[in-house]
Amino acid sequence: MSEQATAETIAQAFVAARRAKQGFADYPGAMPATLAEAYAIQAEAIALFGAPIAGWKVGRVPDGLVERYGANRLAGPIFAGSVVWADAEEQPEMPVFRNGFGAAEAEYLARLGPLPASFDRAWTNADVLPYIAELRVGIEIASSPFAGINEHGPAVTVSDFGNNNGLLIGYGISSEEDFLSWPVSLSIDGEVAGTGTAGECSTGRSGRYASCSNWRPGRVCRCRKGSGFQPAPSPASTRSGRGRRWRHGSGRAGAWNAGSESPDSGYDRMGLER
Repeated sequence: MSEQATAETIAQAFVAARRAKQGFADYPGAMPATLAEAYAIQAEAIALFGAPIAGWKVGRVPDGLVERYGANRLAGPIFAGSVVWADAEEQPEMPVFRNGFGAAEAEYLARLGPLPASFDRAWTNADVLPYIAELRVGIEIASSPFAGINEHGPAVTVSDFGNNNGLLIGYGISSEEDFLSWPVSLSIDGEVAGTGTAGECSTGRSGRYASCSNWRPGRVCRCRKGSGFQPAPSPASTRSGRGRRWRHGSGRAGAWNAGSESPDSGYDRMGLER
């Protein structure tokens, strides 16, 4: 079977599972060995999915894998239908795939403004910021039908939309603030589950923003804030009659409703409370 046929087959399996809201345990074909193979699968899946793209997630490739994959960042689409704006009067529900992979991660979000004609030079934080129209905090819903997506390296992650299944957009922040050094934590039921800062990334925010600057103006680019992936608790670990509560360092709170099923059968629900 040709590489093109293999990419199409894998893309078809992922799109079918996403539409059916159904997770699975085994990767649907030969796992991509390179980022080029992975992005070929992703491109096929984007075309099959046929939904408008609001922006792109940009994730970090672990330092130990940068040489192997030839890149320190990976990207995946954020579809417009999966983007939710946080509202003080509502508790938005964010779906993850039952029997698949599900996690939440605190983020910095950048909306791009007019871009330069060329990016063929080194970039610093100061160079990048003038091209960012807006900064906000938010939460990425990292979820895939493939339960093992986070266990096989960046190429497998890229192949299924970069392991993205939604974006919750929160309040705005000023680019003049030193948010790289802000301490970030994520708590579940009052217990800290993850901590960090964006400045701990080896190339800081400029590496991620420069990576997504090739996308069109007005698009949103999500860049990791520093708490790290926090896998969603399984229904069995959730206390009867209530959801799991989590809070990140900005002071917003959320609830993981792992024990309840959404109206879209096959999804579990993740919500945000004020």
